[in-house]
Amino acid sequence: MGILFGVMLIISAVYLFRIRNTLSEPHWDNYSIAFALTMASPVVAIFLSQAYHGKFDSPPYDWASRFLLAIPIFLALRQTNIRTITVLQYGIPLGALVGLTMLIVHPFDWGSHRYTTSNDFNLIHFSDTALMLGFLSLFSINWARKVHPLVLVLKLCGFMAGMYMSIQSGERGGWLAMPLILLLWIATHSKKNRWLKFSIAIPVLVGTVWLSYSMLDVVHIRIDSIFSDIAAYNHGNKDTSVGVRFQLYLAAIHLFTEHPIFGIGPNEFGSSMAALIASGMVTSLGGLMGTAEVHNEILHKCAETGLFGLLSFMSVYLVPIYIFRRSTKSTEPSIRIASFMGICLVFGFFIFGLTVEIFDLKMTATFFAFTLAVLMAAAMHHEVPETISSPQHIEANPPNNLSTSTETLPSPSAQNDVWHYARISFAPLVTLLALSIAIFAVRNNQLSQEQLGKATIQIENLNTSLTATQNALKKLQSEMIQKDTLQDEEQKKLNAQIPILIQNINALQVKLKIHPTLTEQLRLPTSAVTPNMGK
Repeated sequence: MGILFGVMLIISAVYLFRIRNTLSEPHWDNYSIAFALTMASPVVAIFLSQAYHGKFDSPPYDWASRFLLAIPIFLALRQTNIRTITVLQYGIPLGALVGLTMLIVHPFDWGSHRYTTSNDFNLIHFSDTALMLGFLSLFSINWARKVHPLVLVLKLCGFMAGMYMSIQSGERGGWLAMPLILLLWIATHSKKNRWLKFSIAIPVLVGTVWLSYSMLDVVHIRIDSIFSDIAAYNHGNKDTSVGVRFQLYLAAIHLFTEHPIFGIGPNEFGSSMAALIASGMVTSLGGLMGTAEVHNEILHKCAETGLFGLLSFMSVYLVPIYIFRRSTKSTEPSIRIASFMGICLVFGFFIFGLTVEIFDLKMTATFFAFTLAVLMAAAMHHEVPETISSPQHIEANPPNNLSTSTETLPSPSAQNDVWHYARISFAPLVTLLALSIAIFAVRNNQLSQEQLGKATIQIENLNTSLTATQNALKKLQSEMIQKDTLQDEEQKKLNAQIPILIQNINALQVKLKIHPTLTEQLRLPTSAVTPNMGK
């Protein structure tokens, strides 16, 4: 993704330089200026916070620079032919299918690292990105006035691939977005009978959620763990998955209230954990987890960059939504669908950011910034006149040299024949691809259930071992208490016999006329004791 972004940035810069004197329309209107300021605002917020604290460092700009560098890409695509941008509708579902293929080749790790795709992509970010590709595939349907059946199959496969990867990952943040984005799609797909659609869709979604909870072990276990973690938190156990998040949320709010304008400084949240642990605000485990992330994008940026960070992130979400919402009223299908896709992208990433710092990973920041720039360019597009006229235009306005013009254009009948045979050959491939995905999905689900079963057995064995160890410790403690009791009783008996023994010795010493007696010796200092034997 980073390489593609870099290549597009270079191409955009070269293209903008070449057309600098032949723009179809000016680059900067009110909406493009608002979008550019929005994409530059994270860099500004970081710089202001660093300037206030007097500590400048480059790593905080890694993710923010992707937003800033997306501006030239947006400006360049806005001036190109809109057909160039429509290629995105094919790339998105293909990207979801490629992600599914990578997940099958490199299954995710349920261990402590939770990485996938050759240990390069964090599982949470991977599942959220895959889910977004799936939903963008769904929203891109009917990009043109009439969608081809094969394109429809491709997009539906991309949607199902994204949903499958998110469910199998076990990441609940993405699950929260599923019903909300589906309702958004129903609301934006068509305005006809909207309330009737909602009245049907909501019960269907509730039923689907219930069936998923009842039939899928991964969903059942992950949902149950939420309620068990909340119950444990209410009983004082804060070191659970949900409990640690609650601690970090409260810590971020506390730091924001203590430093409301410029925050504590970029990348300084982890450094503040030691003081928070000492104050008792977070536990040791919560502080350890806090050195990695807060699990909330907005709270994290508020704590580190203060009010300017909050304004920056609200603009990143609200300004594009406003511009996309305006463009949904266009009569051009490509502009309208691109606008709905943009709303889906921003809304989905906002939900993802509620449970994870979605932009801290450069790959997801690049994906969001690049996709947002492309969709924004499509929604605010300036159409460029085509250099080669269409066949209809040639017939209506025949050129002076017709033979020369026709030589430069391919034969329409030849084009139709090529397209006809391409469709015939492509249909079985799409069908085979869909069947292969279904087979691999079922197989991967079975493997995941087997892994889950093995993990459950290991946990049960561990619990059994812990119970046996606990019982052994209790038995050892009981034996030690019993032994201490016996020793105390023997000591008491010995202490009771000592006065009797001293009395007997004293009587014997008096009888033998030995002075001083034992009692007198015990009363005198050791150096003053000099036994006197009588006759």
